[in-house]
This record gives sequence, C-alpha cells and structure tokens, in this order.
Amino acid sequence: MRDRVLHHALVQVLEPLFEPRFIEDRYACRKGKGTHAGMKRASEFAKRYPWVVKCDVRKYFPSIDHVILRNRLSRVVGDSRILGLIDCILTSHQDTPFCPLRRSSEKSWRTVGRE
Repeated sequence: MRDRVLHHALVQVLEPLFEPRFIEDRYACRKGKGTHAGMKRASEFAKRYPWVVKCDVRKYFPSIDHVILRNRLSRVVGDSRILGLIDCILTSHQDTPFCPLRRSSEKSWRTVGRE
C-alpha cells in the first residue's frame, strides 16, 4: 500500500514534466486518453496501413541500464529529493539497503539481473 501511495504522489509531480514530451499516439495511462481513444486512432491507421505491430518488451525496466535512465531523468527533474525517490524505485529490485525509505525490518526484493 505504501508503495502505491508513493508512486501516485510521484506521478503527480512527474506527469506535468513528461506529458508534453510524449508522442501524441501514446494512449496508456494518460488523462483524456485510454482504450477507446486508442482503438479509434488504431482504426484510423488501419485505413492507411495494411499491417500492425503490437509488442511488449519482457522485463523491460530490470533490463535497461538504470544509470543511463537516471542521468536522462535528471535532465528533466531538477529536485534532488524527487531523484532520490526515483533512485529508491529503480534499485528496489536489488538486495541492497539503498533506499532510506525502506525499514531495516522489511524483506529485500529478489534480485533481477540484466539479460
């Protein structure tokens, strides 16, 4: 529950920074968009193009280089406290006590390596 509250609060801060940077044809988890708007847009594309690609990258976030991601995020997010929270989330899959928000009595998450 605590993680969900933190993620929700973080989205409230980050959304205004990143929303203008998203391409118009991205519909997942965006205000004013969603399944119906995405299907309508897909229908428009289907009239012009005879093919479609739908994909999902398996274990995407554990597999990307978090140092590169953190550096790119720091170009947009200037608040070191927010970047610290992002660091906690990025490293939460490791067996390290990095995040100061994690209580010492909490169990560590299992380690997921990069493929």
